[in-house]
Amino acid sequence: MGPKRRLAHVREGTRHLKESMMALGADAIIGLGAFAPGGLLAAAARAVSRGPWFNLVVSNFPGPQQPMYLAGARVIASYPSMPLGENSALSIACTSLGGTMAFGLTADWDGMPDLDRLALALDESLADVAKAAGI
Repeated sequence: MGPKRRLAHVREGTRHLKESMMALGADAIIGLGAFAPGGLLAAAARAVSRGPWFNLVVSNFPGPQQPMYLAGARVIASYPSMPLGENSALSIACTSLGGTMAFGLTADWDGMPDLDRLALALDESLADVAKAAGI
């Protein structure tokens, strides 16, 4: 699939998720705890986190879009790191800061020994999509 078509698929998928409310913010998810007893929530969290439900986690953490500074120096990117779950082989996190997107890939070496190849392919694919979008 070419980069223009990939970009169209991403836009459509993102639009669908936003409209369906499947992509909840962290505050909304945490707020769900107000409706269930703590013991029930703890049991559910243990059951879900230990089951073989997934082996990949992808998350997007939007950051501030204005320039940020640390000790007088402009921060140009923030590379996220997301921990691996018990059965996870790979986690991919993306965050934005001042108009720059940065990706953090964390992997279990046994489950994903070619993480460097994935990182290069991701970089290449994003460059193709940016070019197709005229960026």
